[in-house]
Amino acid sequence: MRRLVGVEMTRLTARRGIRLLVLALLIITVVAGTTVFLKSHRTTPERLARARAAVASEHARCLSGEIKPFDAPPGVELDPQQFCDEQFNADNVRIDKQFHLSSFRDVVKGTATFMVILGLAIGATFIGAEWSHGTIVTLLAWEPRRYRVVAAKMIGCAAVVFAGAVVFEIILGAALVPAAIFRGDTAGLNGMWYRDVAGTVLRGATLAVIASMIGVSIANVARNTAAAIGIAFVYIAVIENIIRGLLPGYQRWLLTLNAGRFLIAEDMTEFPYRSTLGAGLLVAAYALGIFELSTATFRRRDIT
Repeated sequence: MRRLVGVEMTRLTARRGIRLLVLALLIITVVAGTTVFLKSHRTTPERLARARAAVASEHARCLSGEIKPFDAPPGVELDPQQFCDEQFNADNVRIDKQFHLSSFRDVVKGTATFMVILGLAIGATFIGAEWSHGTIVTLLAWEPRRYRVVAAKMIGCAAVVFAGAVVFEIILGAALVPAAIFRGDTAGLNGMWYRDVAGTVLRGATLAVIASMIGVSIANVARNTAAAIGIAFVYIAVIENIIRGLLPGYQRWLLTLNAGRFLIAEDMTEFPYRSTLGAGLLVAAYALGIFELSTATFRRRDIT
């Protein structure tokens, strides 16, 4: 089994599409790091003084009547002095255009969704390509035990996706460090911050693995990459929204809401049904269930 998994990992990483994807992700990290570096600016007394002077000028224009009070309820007249003081108070001006490295956990939350989508696509195309090119027949001639074949593909794909997601987040974080050091802020980087970031990265990578498992399972039944991705899209964009609207009591069982709860790992007012661990276990159970149904179908049907 170990040899079979190793072969599947080699086959996946040797594909041209995967190599192009790795190259694209590296370019994205470089562009993101450079963009954040160029746009990040520390607040200097000179910049703050200019901003406050601009607000003071607007305050003077307001008092002179050039700027009229707005958002007043019908029939209510606002005091011009009070309006101008509230809307154009130079003492309340704050400038924060610097990148705070402490916000990287929020960055990981956003990129984790991207990694999940990629995981689904990689899993679907990994076995979907076998069906499209007919190589699944050749593979089964070499290893006729179908469950081992699909399990090896699943494990190999999961290992590559997990490692890729973790490495991508690490490289992205490294690309953002110069912006924080030279033109931003590195305050708040304590032990708790490192644990939170590491936990978010690992949970995001785990969700990407689960998505790849679902992609492999659906594509193995549909025998087509596009069909598998289409089925997943219809479920997420259509079926889950229908359930939310017509059967709100079943929201606690929805895949995407539990995945979001697992990733964020914080109490959610809109989703108070499950703990972080409980949500993660439910999502994993869904993936394993889909995998078992897929392999059961694969073992019983003709592949010609």
